Amino acid sequence: MGKDDVWEREPRLEEFASAGAVIGNPARGRPYTKYYIRNVWRGKQKFTEALRIACWKVLGESLRRDGPSRNRLVRLPPNVNFVDGSLILPDSVLCFCGQWFIPKTPNQKYHTKDCKKAAYKARREQVRGQR
Repeated sequence: MGKDDVWEREPRLEEFASAGAVIGNPARGRPYTKYYIRNVWRGKQKFTEALRIACWKVLGESLRRDGPSRNRLVRLPPNVNFVDGSLILPDSVLCFCGQWFIPKTPNQKYHTKDCKKAAYKARREQVRGQR
């Protein structure tokens, strides 16, 4: 657990608070504090066995509630480290170019910078055509 290149920004303190509430309540009966979760995220405190177990309990409850996972064939770039049986949580998003991809962040709309530039260029031309 920690900040890596998948995250463009560190989560806000409120996000740490909600994560602590979700993880802590089923396992402990009380939430983890937002400061504890943030310190674990930043690597200032250890990721304890109790926290690991709580995370797995929440994930297990989520999987039971949402039903069994579906197996799908996916294409991966050669530089991606992917282990068989990995769980992919976010939904696929359709890019401007027609390519489906799994976003790194919830607000990611384009799978490459080139697609983003092409979309903005097309939108700009569309707006100019309406004038």
